[in-house]
Amino acid sequence: MTQSLRQELQVSGGLTGSIFPKVDALLEQTDFQLALQHVASRKNMERYRSMVDFLFCEIFKQFQRQCFLYYYEDGPQLSKIVTDEARLRWFEEMLVRSLNLAHQEMSREIPNPRFKKWCYFRAQAVKLMDEAA
Repeated sequence: MTQSLRQELQVSGGLTGSIFPKVDALLEQTDFQLALQHVASRKNMERYRSMVDFLFCEIFKQFQRQCFLYYYEDGPQLSKIVTDEARLRWFEEMLVRSLNLAHQEMSREIPNPRFKKWCYFRAQAVKLMDEAA
């Protein structure tokens, strides 16, 4: 008989706190959690304290350093770094679009194998952002 300890990743918290309520709400749904895991199957999500932190920092890589500084109690939460409400809502909308993209891909009858690579998924998510701009 063996025992194993598995740390469950929280939906929200960490660097992003709860400043993206639409993203939090989507990730409360098992389908969207599975979709994120589907496109991030080769990534180490456990480096992050929450799924939202993972999604935000792995799409907006420029915030990774601030995230880990926050984790080591040497930096502020995102709400103190980005104080412009319009910019925060834009980030939130892009994260929602990214989760919807992941969900659509996971729901396809014939999955695109390229979506198993995070860099491809991220590139498609960034493309959605460019189209929204």
